[in-house]
Amino acid sequence: MGAKRLKAVVFVPERRGVDVAMPEKLAEFLKKFVPYFVGEKSVKALFEGGTPRLVEIANQMGFFPTYNWRRVSMNGWERIAWPALRRDYFVKPAACLHCPAACHRLVRSKKYGVDVDIEYETIFALGGLTGCADPDELIRLNDLADRLGMDTISLGGVLAFAIEAAEDGKLKLEAEWGCGGLAKLIEDIAYRRGVGDILADGVKIAAERLGVGEAAVHVRGLEPAGYDPRVLKGMALNYAIGYRGADHLATMAYAIDIGGYAGGPQSLGEEKVRAVAHMEEASAVFDSLVLCKFGRGVYDMYPGGRGFEIAAELLTYVTGEDWSAKSLREAALRIINLTRVLNLKMGAGPDGLPERFFKPVRFEEREYVLTRGELEAALRSYYALRGWDEEGRPRPETLRELQLDFLLSPP
Repeated sequence: MGAKRLKAVVFVPERRGVDVAMPEKLAEFLKKFVPYFVGEKSVKALFEGGTPRLVEIANQMGFFPTYNWRRVSMNGWERIAWPALRRDYFVKPAACLHCPAACHRLVRSKKYGVDVDIEYETIFALGGLTGCADPDELIRLNDLADRLGMDTISLGGVLAFAIEAAEDGKLKLEAEWGCGGLAKLIEDIAYRRGVGDILADGVKIAAERLGVGEAAVHVRGLEPAGYDPRVLKGMALNYAIGYRGADHLATMAYAIDIGGYAGGPQSLGEEKVRAVAHMEEASAVFDSLVLCKFGRGVYDMYPGGRGFEIAAELLTYVTGEDWSAKSLREAALRIINLTRVLNLKMGAGPDGLPERFFKPVRFEEREYVLTRGELEAALRSYYALRGWDEEGRPRPETLRELQLDFLLSPP
């Protein structure tokens, strides 16, 4: 959309109601489902602390990216963790329409007189990556990014990249590690003023213009979310295969890693590959049915769960079409293969990770290492599971089996 200078697509409904094919069966399903939803453990956790509760978990487990991915825990992180924000800055919870989870955390900086709906990813990106542990400054930067229409994950990645590039003599900046100068730099990026013009297109293009190597942390031009893949190794595969780039929602592998499933956070073997692939299929279903991915526990979408059966049942009641777990999974596989072919046609590049992720990182008394051999083995297993060739291209027989024959011939 951005390349076509399209800002938005707006749908104007004639009424608030939504027609469903089987209203009685849907009502019967919801009568049982909603009480379970409200009491489910992950929903309770979100209601109690939203996503900011992850700041504490990330720093205790050692996957909180700091100083442009050179460390995995930050000094002073307690100041921007949920207990501190709840005590001194919390205003109220909020929710998406009709959702009982109410995971949004509205916080207020009295110093700057601004309220924001703060999230873990923003705290990691504008706080952790830049070393900014001041809650008032973090809320101010969050508000500034919101008002300027900037994604906070990519913005934090760009700010951290710029500070490191300045350390290496590639840029002249007033901003520095901590919080100093960040607000002005954000405005300069938004309005393309001075060095902001170099940074405005993201880390990938800025690095190419400046001739910077290892400091450029991105996959396919997208700056990663807040989960270090040297500590949470399922995220190494997630970032490498993500069709949008280093997007944590490509497979939600962080939930597998943090939860200790499929061999634990340091595993990147066959079991973890299968789990990540399963969650990629689940992600395609969530995106297509417009379900919140925080509901992965509610809908039992983890490997071995009944998630596809539950989603198929709901889809049948709403549409009147006969959906099953098998047909829904096939639809997910079509989405994944179609997206892969589109990326190949558009020259998105091979699956891989930035150089920095192959550098060891220490947390407490342990060194965490992700090797190229580990990632390459995981990719080979993933490609074989998907029915793709050694370079990650869907095989003709795979596309035929999924009724995607039209992709075999040029347009």
